[in-house]
Amino acid sequence: PAKFNFKPYTMAGLTNYSDIRLTDYEEPKSWGLNYTDQSRNNLGMDIEYRINTNSRLTFTINPDYGQVESDPAEINLTAFETYFHEKRPFFLKDVDIFETPLNIFYSRRIGEKIWGEGMKIYENTSNGNNDTLYYDMPVIIKGASKITGKTNKGLSYGVLGAVTSLYDSSGWSNQLLKGKNRNFFVSRIKQDFFAGNSFIGFMSTSSVIDSAHTFSIDGLANIFDNKIGIDGQIIMTSDEHKGIYSSISFSPLGFFSGWIDYYKYDKNLNFNNLGYLWRNDYSQTKMGMKFQTLDPWHFVRGGTVIIEGNMEQNIDGLDLGKTIELNYD
Repeated sequence: PAKFNFKPYTMAGLTNYSDIRLTDYEEPKSWGLNYTDQSRNNLGMDIEYRINTNSRLTFTINPDYGQVESDPAEINLTAFETYFHEKRPFFLKDVDIFETPLNIFYSRRIGEKIWGEGMKIYENTSNGNNDTLYYDMPVIIKGASKITGKTNKGLSYGVLGAVTSLYDSSGWSNQLLKGKNRNFFVSRIKQDFFAGNSFIGFMSTSSVIDSAHTFSIDGLANIFDNKIGIDGQIIMTSDEHKGIYSSISFSPLGFFSGWIDYYKYDKNLNFNNLGYLWRNDYSQTKMGMKFQTLDPWHFVRGGTVIIEGNMEQNIDGLDLGKTIELNYD
């Protein structure tokens, strides 16, 4: 089978402003003073090398995602950021190794616009003071690479690096060679145990320009013939703030199962430079039970009842809400 894939692309275009309203009716060609013809060109490539049946090395240089499906329009009036799913091919393929219960790697951070990075100064002739306007800057991905794989002994690994630059409307070659770089790095290892239904893993993420680093240990254990499952994750940021996730699920009988989940985030925990945390200063406890039929019962082919309770509060103990939910099918 082919081990090497090479996919180059190029794009060129010209925008001609020949029908813009005249700025000076006495000068027929005055539109050319403010609206000059604009040419645009771009060049990039994707490279993939299959090291073996379980390992793959992928590069992308100046990728073009112009044909990727756009996000739905949204109006978010809350204090919390909306979570958008990844749709770009490079960040979708072979990235399940980077998934953890607490989402310390949110690939949409790579290539998203930078808030307030741009700056314009306007002269104020009325009082002699200048006004400064800060605005969001778009970003291009100069290059990214990742290697993912798994050994015969159950050790999974993944390493991802990316370099982005602020898009200042200059040519693509100038952006690649002289742009202001922002570097990202993600690493992950995970070792399987007990025939592959349990594991322990380590992960780290770094946003170099922000000096933001996050470290994580997570694991899953299924014991007693998978009747009890224990899942958990502990994270710590470079500024020594912590987050915890733990879960215990049990299914002693086929028709009955239950679970207890617990989340806790420090007051100043923040790993949104490369991850996704919807809020900090928060703790949550969820308890639930599920009853389901194993065989048809009279005229009922199958049935399920789920009861779940949820308690939320901040680190100081302030009650943020309690709910009890009943679902049946």
